[in-house]
Amino acid sequence: MHIFGKLVGFAAVSSAILMPSVAFAATQAGIAAGVSGSVAVSEGDRESKQAVVSGMDMLLGDKLESADASRMQILLLDETVFTVGPNSQLVIDEFVYDPNTDTGKLTANFTRGVLRYVSGKVASANPTNVTIKTRTATIGVRGTALFAVDDPETTEDQTFVGLLGPGANNDGNLRAGGMTVSNEMGSTDVLRAGFGTFIRPGMAPGPAIPTPPRITQAMQARLTGPVARGQNGGGQAGNQGGGQNQGGNQANDGGPQGGPQNAGGPAGGGSPKQAENAAGVGAAKTAGGAKKIAVPLKTVQKIDSQAFNATEEGAGISDAENPQQAINDMVEIAQELGFGTLPFGVAIPTAIETRWSNIGILDTHLTGPNPGGDGRFHVFYQNFGNFNSAPFAQLDADNVANGGSEVIGISQLNSGGVYRASLHNFRDRNLVGSTALSNEANARMRLIQNGQISRGPGGSTIVSGNVLADIQAPTGQVGNTWVGLEFDSTLSNITVVNQFQDNVNPANIQ
Repeated sequence: MHIFGKLVGFAAVSSAILMPSVAFAATQAGIAAGVSGSVAVSEGDRESKQAVVSGMDMLLGDKLESADASRMQILLLDETVFTVGPNSQLVIDEFVYDPNTDTGKLTANFTRGVLRYVSGKVASANPTNVTIKTRTATIGVRGTALFAVDDPETTEDQTFVGLLGPGANNDGNLRAGGMTVSNEMGSTDVLRAGFGTFIRPGMAPGPAIPTPPRITQAMQARLTGPVARGQNGGGQAGNQGGGQNQGGNQANDGGPQGGPQNAGGPAGGGSPKQAENAAGVGAAKTAGGAKKIAVPLKTVQKIDSQAFNATEEGAGISDAENPQQAINDMVEIAQELGFGTLPFGVAIPTAIETRWSNIGILDTHLTGPNPGGDGRFHVFYQNFGNFNSAPFAQLDADNVANGGSEVIGISQLNSGGVYRASLHNFRDRNLVGSTALSNEANARMRLIQNGQISRGPGGSTIVSGNVLADIQAPTGQVGNTWVGLEFDSTLSNITVVNQFQDNVNPANIQ
């Protein structure tokens, strides 16, 4: 079923599900988007402890517990993302969300392990309505990406809470993040990406300090290390990076940490503005030229089992009217719109990363030789490619945001021809002579070896790794397509092309 049809049907079913005449058994807060190793869920409305599997609905009051070498991710209905590492525990205590106004309230309780959080629409509308509790302090979110990790080198029950971003001078056109960490003894404001505070029982939060390297290493190791083969399978987790351009924000975020305790700060964060939202829902990219829009998932609640049984026994309603099918579609939509395709937690041998700001609906394109020299492949939004088989190149996720990033990963480089990476302005595909891509987008392109995929509300990026090329689109050029880089299968010949051309049909980009 085409994604546009799924979204329309899903919105209609959601409205029916939310009618007062229907009795609810449990309130769905989101879905488990990626599970690796062994993770269990209990309490809340569940009668007994269950194993968590990717695509499973997450309910209000769920208590999540991960085992050794295990991790998972939760996507809430407002696009908030929690990533839970090994030996961790998290409870979603409160979640209220109105998709019509993007307002609501969120309270989560993190009691041990490692957690990464990326704010969604609730925080974007009103950051004061989002609270994350730990054993020893409360984190007030100001629209941000942050993490909390138990200190592995102390026996004093010490936790470090760190701000991941976005930084004040981020190149994703996102509002700067911030957080206030407080308890009965005092509070500390953290206003700069790459800083954080230690918290301990019976003590006020410590001063804001640069995140110690050992803490960064501990957090990354727990969220990206090897996973156990558990009963949940090996689903890939997404959004691990904690927000748009986190790899570069710290370098751009000049100035000291600054800010007095309890100082105010601008509210913000959340996902960038969605582009060209047609008919309130958005269309999908097709060969005919329509463009897929990243639509926020609508609130859906799970109705009681009797209603499901009546549907399953054949009540004469179609799949489009089936509440269970709507929930299944939500899972698929979430995977299509937000979770990417490249493997998480492992090095991507070669990757092309593009970033931009100010304008929306840009697309990364990669062309190159097929294995065995049989023609050329073309990876872009219409053909995501394949990472594990020919052409051994794959787009992680299609980003349509007004400012964002995309990644194409390459597992092996094929000989017999040149690889060519381009960025296309889909919005101006029919506008010959456009200068928006050159003059407004602040577009950048990087060629990176052995980095890891990172996902956030602004798109996919690559963190760490060896940067072989980092270029910016020249200004004053005419065309809707920027051809940035060419390289061969040995990566010994990397050419900065930096040429612009016009392509009405993106499928014709060479």
